[in-house]
Amino acid sequence: MTNATTIGTITQVNEENKALVCVSIGDRESDWMPLMMMASPFKRHWTPIRVGEQVGVLGGLNSGFAIRGIFWDGVQEPTGANDTTEVMEYENGGVIKIDTASNTVTIGGFNVTIAQNVRINGVLSVGSISSDGNISSGGNITASGVMSDSDGNNGA
Repeated sequence: MTNATTIGTITQVNEENKALVCVSIGDRESDWMPLMMMASPFKRHWTPIRVGEQVGVLGGLNSGFAIRGIFWDGVQEPTGANDTTEVMEYENGGVIKIDTASNTVTIGGFNVTIAQNVRINGVLSVGSISSDGNISSGGNITASGVMSDSDGNNGA
């Protein structure tokens, strides 16, 4: 057994236990090995695995584990990444950016579904809001434009 770390390529993903992969290094292919992901009793984070993804292999081809998250020619750092911005860029073009310098979260390219109540302490500024359900307010609602119902009646 070697304790060397080397770069390999995922060749198979186990359909029953998706955290197991086979990795090739040169002309050799591993048995099923665990793939390191973010997992603890506090939080589990799953990112789908792709055949062809480059990984680090620690502990040997048939006795080690794969470590993912290597930037390579096929996967470069996302646009807008810098010292104060975390960027999550998805294969469909959707992007989530969290910028600690400007205290902003930007979500683009997604339809957002909120499964439970959300409380906003501050100002919500949006281009438009659409709702399939009721909207209620415990305070005043102020509009600078016309308010109307589905029958075209204008509110005062």
